Amino acid sequence: MRKSVLFSYCFAIAMLSPVYVFSQDYDPNQPSAFDWLDEENDESTTFDGNSPFSQGNWNFKLKRNIKYSTFSGDDPDDDDLGAHLYTKYFVAEGFGIGLNLAYGNEKIGDESSMQKVSEYSLQAGLTYGKSFNGFNVFVEGWGGIGSEKNTYSYSGGTDSEQTTNRLKFSGALGFPIRLGENPIYFTPRIGYSYLIETDKDDENYEYIESGPFLNAKLEFYMGCGDMFCAYDDGPMDDGRYEQGANHFVFPTFVNLKLGNAKESYDGGENYGNENSITKYNITLSDYQYFVNNLAFGLSGTVRGDMTEVKDSDYKTTNTTFFVMPMLRGNLPVYGFMNNLFIEGGYGLGSSKSTTDFSGSTTEFKNDVSVIKGGIGLNYFAYRNFAFSLGVHYQQETVKDDNDVEYKNSGIIGSIGAAVRF
Repeated sequence: MRKSVLFSYCFAIAMLSPVYVFSQDYDPNQPSAFDWLDEENDESTTFDGNSPFSQGNWNFKLKRNIKYSTFSGDDPDDDDLGAHLYTKYFVAEGFGIGLNLAYGNEKIGDESSMQKVSEYSLQAGLTYGKSFNGFNVFVEGWGGIGSEKNTYSYSGGTDSEQTTNRLKFSGALGFPIRLGENPIYFTPRIGYSYLIETDKDDENYEYIESGPFLNAKLEFYMGCGDMFCAYDDGPMDDGRYEQGANHFVFPTFVNLKLGNAKESYDGGENYGNENSITKYNITLSDYQYFVNNLAFGLSGTVRGDMTEVKDSDYKTTNTTFFVMPMLRGNLPVYGFMNNLFIEGGYGLGSSKSTTDFSGSTTEFKNDVSVIKGGIGLNYFAYRNFAFSLGVHYQQETVKDDNDVEYKNSGIIGSIGAAVRF
């Protein structure tokens, strides 16, 4: 129980790590030290805004690209590496092809008892989009495979292994809403997904999860020239970190999923469970610069899930809440080094797991407190596109229902893309 709770907090806190940056007060007419370079690339570095689905445009969601964390303490040691690449490229006007690739590798424990979890997913997608006088809509379809392998090893030499194979399909309608004059969009999606899981060593096992979903995320559509053929103009010159600048940071999104899940053995003839499921996740982060180079930030997440077994009164509910105020300071110099920042914060949260069955209720609750600090760097390859790197130290304390505390600490490193407006 403690391990799953700790994982939930690590996931929530790591997801709240600031990676994506947006700011105000950009003046496109200001002089640049690289104006002589822009002359050759003037057309390719200008986003015309006519349609996000123009031929040659790339689409990225604001997601973490690479993350590594290592934790130790009262719970087993935990080393976790993850990478995620999501992109679309529009090969013709309105027609795009996409790639969604994810990889994860986690080790939990030590030489006496070790669990290793490795997983991957690979999906390909097709998109058709159309713009009507500023109203944008697209339809997309995705399909792909994945796998998760769990290996358990013990000092006594008894090892076990389980591999789950996945097949997933989804389709959605999306409505990109442009924010300001930059190629940044707030995109609500509504769709339907279908997932099949099978056990490599048990041909009779099958898990099927399907249902509608609704989400809304920040993303951007840019041509190749917009991303790589323009140059950093100097942060202090364009108000990136000046008083009044508002930075929405990774992640900011809303997810809601409804549906059914069915688990069966022996082809469903001898045993099977059919459940209705509800999942939600709301995560918002924001930094406000109240003086030049100094910002107050607030990150928060509310997420949970509910599972009800059909034709039964059995129900489980899991909820997590976490909020963390942060203070960030950029190096108060002109030029590239102004992108360097240090930050720290203190967060509080709780998680609760409830099971209802035959008129009785069982409840487990944990409270968490987190101290976090670190250093980061925003590298702006274009006026509103940057790569962000960060390394943070984190110490967390989890207290269970019996007021027993478990303390863990470690390092979190991340690399991601950033945009601003």
